[in-house]
Amino acid sequence: MSSFIAALALSVLNIAASILLPVDVAGPYCGEAVNTSFMSNSGLLKSDPGNFLGLMGSIEFKTSDGHVCVSQRRPQNSFTTLTVKQPYEDEPVCCNLEEREQYADKGAAGVRDETVFDSFRTSTLSGFSYYEVIPDSCPQGAGCPLVVEISGAGGHPWAMALSKCTACKAEMKVVMIAPIVGNDEDTSTPYVRNIVQWASAYLEKASNIDPERVYLASVSRGNEIGIQGAIFGAHIFKAVVMTGKFKVPETFQSTWRHMRAEMFTGKPKLRSVVLHLGDEDDVLTDEEFYPKLTDMMTVMAKAVRPPTIELSIYRGAGHDITWTTWNEMHSVLWTGSD
Repeated sequence: MSSFIAALALSVLNIAASILLPVDVAGPYCGEAVNTSFMSNSGLLKSDPGNFLGLMGSIEFKTSDGHVCVSQRRPQNSFTTLTVKQPYEDEPVCCNLEEREQYADKGAAGVRDETVFDSFRTSTLSGFSYYEVIPDSCPQGAGCPLVVEISGAGGHPWAMALSKCTACKAEMKVVMIAPIVGNDEDTSTPYVRNIVQWASAYLEKASNIDPERVYLASVSRGNEIGIQGAIFGAHIFKAVVMTGKFKVPETFQSTWRHMRAEMFTGKPKLRSVVLHLGDEDDVLTDEEFYPKLTDMMTVMAKAVRPPTIELSIYRGAGHDITWTTWNEMHSVLWTGSD
């Protein structure tokens, strides 16, 4: 009996190690204190709904002093990564205080000033009215990246508003377009296909875009468009970047299975699907969202050429972390340097 108990105890320790300790780690790994701090102080990590942690090929923790260490490494799941970050910047770093108050902060009523969009250039193409920002750094022949921004249920592409901030404008080396979707955002499959066709039509007419660097960035309810865009736009989007929890479309798994042969054979351009989430995001419960996320990632791995899935979770953050995402992705989605 004692040998059975010992074997059982060893098995439990091995399971715990596979969750908390590095496997085949090539770099610095987290000690017990860091692992315990992150795992015990985050209700999300502690409960692990849908066993999403078990699907991660690597888990990294970024501590308050900026140190990054590896908690888990599973080479067999190399297409998925998770970084849990304790410090994060929740204001746009390239806007000064006055500009933040004008363009980024929510007022006393809890909403941002929508009049900023009155000054944006609008155009119409393929049945869509859209906002467009072309910085001076992207003249004809420049080969700039294109960022397609999909707003949330509020109907406004707030990241585009950063182009009004002095430093942001000076650093901007991407072209941005955003369909004007309104408050009643359509996330149906036919609408998403039309979004992709519209983006493709823009690429065909533009002479200042690098077609190898086209990104789709969405937030909140707009992620329902974003994740479907990963299917129908795999031939034009290099990455799909999503912010905040969202309802994974019920038809996603069947659509992915049906379309994976068509969209992911040959040389699909889609390389990564990126999600930025607050661990206190309450727009959906963790039990509603993370099992669906796990199912989504599982079926995505079965593509002929699956994209990597990069998940970032910010401790203590809620649903609206738009500025955090754009700070983290600044070199890709704004300066075009990555």
